[in-house]
Amino acid sequence: MSRKEVNLIKERALNFLDNAKELFRKKIFDISAFNIEQFCQLYLKHKLANFQKHIQ
Repeated sequence: MSRKEVNLIKERALNFLDNAKELFRKKIFDISAFNIEQFCQLYLKHKLANFQKHIQ
């Protein structure tokens, strides 16, 4: 995975986090939780991709 793709994944993850915070403030908890889940998955993918680059 290229550096550009890894950065895009991180950006998308952080967008999900921002959206989750906004939805939580609006008391839309179910969709907020979904956004947190998406954030976690994408951010973990970003971290694992960075880790993989460091060990190769």
